[in-house]
Amino acid sequence: MDEIIDGFRIKGHENLIRPAFGSGSIADIPNLLKTNLGIATGKPVPDLLKGSSAKVDHMVFLLLDGFGHSTVEYALNNYRVPNLRKFLENCDYTPITSVFPSTTSTSTMTYHTDLHPVEHGVIGYNAYLSEMGAICNMIRLTPLGRNDYSILDHGWSIKAVEDRGTIYKEFARNLVDPYMYLPNGIKESGMTRITGKGAEIMGYVSVSQMITALRRNIEKSVRKSIHFCYIPTIDTISHEKGPFTEETAMEIDAIFQLLNDQFLDVLNRESEVGIAISSDHGHIVIPWEAIRDVQEDHYLTSLLRTPVLGEFRAPVLRIKPGRLEEAMQYLETEYGNDYLIKRSSELIDEGFFGFSENEIADSDRFGDIVLIPLKEVGLKDSSLGFLEPKLNHFKLVGMHGGLSCDEMIVPLIFRKIEKN
Repeated sequence: MDEIIDGFRIKGHENLIRPAFGSGSIADIPNLLKTNLGIATGKPVPDLLKGSSAKVDHMVFLLLDGFGHSTVEYALNNYRVPNLRKFLENCDYTPITSVFPSTTSTSTMTYHTDLHPVEHGVIGYNAYLSEMGAICNMIRLTPLGRNDYSILDHGWSIKAVEDRGTIYKEFARNLVDPYMYLPNGIKESGMTRITGKGAEIMGYVSVSQMITALRRNIEKSVRKSIHFCYIPTIDTISHEKGPFTEETAMEIDAIFQLLNDQFLDVLNRESEVGIAISSDHGHIVIPWEAIRDVQEDHYLTSLLRTPVLGEFRAPVLRIKPGRLEEAMQYLETEYGNDYLIKRSSELIDEGFFGFSENEIADSDRFGDIVLIPLKEVGLKDSSLGFLEPKLNHFKLVGMHGGLSCDEMIVPLIFRKIEKN
């Protein structure tokens, strides 16, 4: 596994991971799932993922939010996690990369649409949408401070998704029944209204309830089926307690206990079922005092045309017209020891946001400059608290969004269940 991970490292910045679009990233999973179900895509499965490409009648994909490779390793090396170990005994386990930024909104949009971030343009938790004239939460798809106002109800859409559709529409066209399982609290979110099109969306209260519904849907299926299951709890605990803790390890083991006891051990296997498990990102632990507030840097804020957005670990800066070179020089001098200072256009050209054979998303979505942390640091903008006060009260332990190994490397676990 170390050899595989070393192959993802950026030459000259070996502590950073390059997203492996097309050769072993989560962006390759939608195509993999289509291959599992016998759908011809015209795109090859990367060599690294071929061990997970077996043909099956029903495919289960579990997205465990925050389930990073380093978090899994820590749990296995430091705690008794018998259910995780039992599940892994008969699986292929492959380390792959997240996308950039390594965050839920970006990854989720890629999973459900088979579009790279450069195509869908969702690159962070908060973003400035120039066409709406507002800073928006990209999970809820509401302006900050206006949770009651959905921009989807006022004409906003992602053109690339509208043109291509979600993977669920493609599955349905190929006579594969698509299901999506989400916690009740997010099954009607703005993001879900886009990404869930074409799927039968099933809300759940608990993971055990979800797994019971999953098993029943597979057992009653008369056609092939795909089941996308999202579980957020590992991420929630990692943010609050940290990824390398007993609490996180026990949550991981509890999920795998339910998979073993309520799914694998009782499934009526009259057809072949595949289970793939991966994540959107891992977590890194950053001391809160290492999160710098841009509002304390008055010179930098004088160069900005909007607040700093994106993620603490992948801040996106929009610079006033005619001052980009000045901003680059200042950032190199004042922030260059802690960050790799990159023009957004350069990151797009170098494929950090993926690749596109068609139009790329609105380039303004990517800002002018992105800061990539070289150390355990981050950047926030407390001015956003004027729009949504609770943003200034988050003090996270586990964080993500950057290109460190802890944030970027996630597992792809695959298991094929044969017929009875």
